[in-house]
Amino acid sequence: MGVQAETISPGEGSTFPKRGQICVVHYTGMPEDGKKLDSSWDRNKPFKFVLGKQEVIRGWEEGVAQMSVGQRANFALPLSPCMCVDLNYMP
Repeated sequence: MGVQAETISPGEGSTFPKRGQICVVHYTGMPEDGKKLDSSWDRNKPFKFVLGKQEVIRGWEEGVAQMSVGQRANFALPLSPCMCVDLNYMP
């Protein structure tokens, strides 16, 4: 799929999620025009999903799998032009 990620802050760099592990992320979803569609930050409630169980779109599966704990990144998901997310992976 080719997720393009831009790191905003690097995180701790040594702990990465594994398949079957619960991932806890904050996100803001927006199309290319920059209008916010949804945000876990606004609700002050992170989103949880199990990596590898296809509970989220494929771009999240690929992108979050490459993030270390505490990392913040922007993902541009080319096959989903309406999705540009700011993710913060937490343990």
